[in-house]
Parts: sequence; C-alpha cells; structure tokens
Amino acid sequence: MNADARAIWFVSDVHLVQGDRPYLEQFLAFLDRALAEADELWIVGDLFEFWIGERQTRDGFYDDLFARLAEFGRSCGPVHVVHGNRDFLMGEEFRRAGCRLEPDRNRLELGGLDVHVSHGDELCVDDLSYQRARVVMRSRPARFVAALLPGALGGWLARRYRRISERKKARKKAVTGNRFHTIERGLEELAARIDPDVVICGHIHFPADQVLEFAGRSRRIITTGAWEEGPNYIVWRAGDFELRRFDPAAPCPSP
Repeated sequence: MNADARAIWFVSDVHLVQGDRPYLEQFLAFLDRALAEADELWIVGDLFEFWIGERQTRDGFYDDLFARLAEFGRSCGPVHVVHGNRDFLMGEEFRRAGCRLEPDRNRLELGGLDVHVSHGDELCVDDLSYQRARVVMRSRPARFVAALLPGALGGWLARRYRRISERKKARKKAVTGNRFHTIERGLEELAARIDPDVVICGHIHFPADQVLEFAGRSRRIITTGAWEEGPNYIVWRAGDFELRRFDPAAPCPSP
C-alpha cells in the first residue's frame, strides 16, 4: 500500500500503571479505535510507568493488552515498539505478541518526507547525568542484574527512580512552563547530522506541532504529551500529520 494511503498512528508516554484497571481500559479503548481506523501503529516509548521485564506479565494483568496488540498485528498491520526511559527492558513478551521491537532512532519516508521517530530522551543532550545513567542502565551487565532481582525489589527500585526523575523534570519545567527547551540542542545536533524534515518524539510531555528552524532550514517538530494529562496521539493520513486528542467515551466507528 502506498504510504500516503495508509493511516499510521504514533503514541507515547501512556504510562500504564500495574493494577490500575480503569487506566488500562482507557488505552484498550484506544487500541480498539486503532483497530477500526489505523493500518500501522507505533508505540514510541514509555507505554508503562515502569517495566521490569517479563515478570510483570505473570499475574495476568496485561493479558488483554497483549491480546489487543496481537489482534492489531493480525488484522491491520505491524505494531512497532520503541523503548522509552521507563520501559527499556521490554523484550520477548512483545515479540510473542507479534510486535516489532525497533531501535531507539528510526527513519521513515512518508509522502516524500524524511521522518525521524524516537522516544526523545536521547535528545536531552545537556542533561549529562541522565545520559550517563542511560548508558549504564541499558548496558548488558545492568540488564543481567535487573533480570535477577526479585520482582518486588525491582518494582520498588523502579518506583524510587521514577520519583527522583519526576522531581528533576519538575525543576526543568519550572524554567519556561514546559520542557521543550531540554531537547532543543539535541534537535539542532540531529538536524545537522541526518537532516530530517519531520521529528516525532515524546518524553517531554508537551503536546505540540511546531515548525521551527534548525541547522539553517525549517523542520516540523511534533511532540506528544503524557496520557495522564490528556490522552493524545499523532496520525499520518492523506499525506499529512495531525496531533489529536483521544476521547475514550467517543463511540468506535463501525468497521
């Protein structure tokens, strides 16, 4: 199918919480809508509040989630999954559901546009402490240790890290009212390095569709917001992008 004829959906920063069934149902409603309207789905990081590995699937809480992802793959098209900073331990459980685990940085050609898709945390190049921690946490030794931790301890450590991270993000947001400034230099470096027309990312929890100048020419920068602040997603359809709000209460169209 021609790229212009496809409906491709991008979503990130959903932050599903283990045990919060109403919040999970909201995302399942989104997947039902995607099943009715989309041909391809990109989950661009931080699907979960935290993910400590396959152990989180053992109590069955996420069975419906993986069933929906598998159904989308069978009925519509591929589900692409990009690791975020909260769920970089996602792995085989998603492959079994038919998802494609993608690299941190992805380049798509849509309608003649060079589109860069990533979670966005790698664009925070001025946050040197985070970038060092990011390398360590994603290393093979750190993953090996994480796999050996008891589930309860792993969850406690993940929640503690999230609280520290959220305090740090709140301080950065207080500077200008949002965190877009934390990725601006990273965008400048990205533009100089690979020259994309469009950048799609999350991480900074700032829903915006902007045309800005980086490396001497205009680029379209589309950033998603955190779902707990209002469900949102990006749609590519009929040769253009649109940043949308998702209303779980709206009726799903008939197939």
